[in-house]
Amino acid sequence: MIENEQRPAHWRETFALMVAIIGALVGGTVVLVLFAVPLDAFTPLGFPIGFYALAQGALIVCVIAAFWFANRQERIDRRHGAMEDV
Repeated sequence: MIENEQRPAHWRETFALMVAIIGALVGGTVVLVLFAVPLDAFTPLGFPIGFYALAQGALIVCVIAAFWFANRQERIDRRHGAMEDV
């Protein structure tokens, strides 16, 4: 159980991590959308690379980001004594 004195610090770190991951995902998506048309000039294996990057690459990046977020959040929870008993 997390102590009352530790709650503000725990929330601050959790909020900063959340903002960072959401900002990175939104920023990455915007960059991919902006460069999708120029990337479509490259067509390895007959698929436009801009389409592939948006359709498959963005999904892979989101899954990796979710696991990274969970790992970092676990570290924050351990540091502040907010671990769950499983």
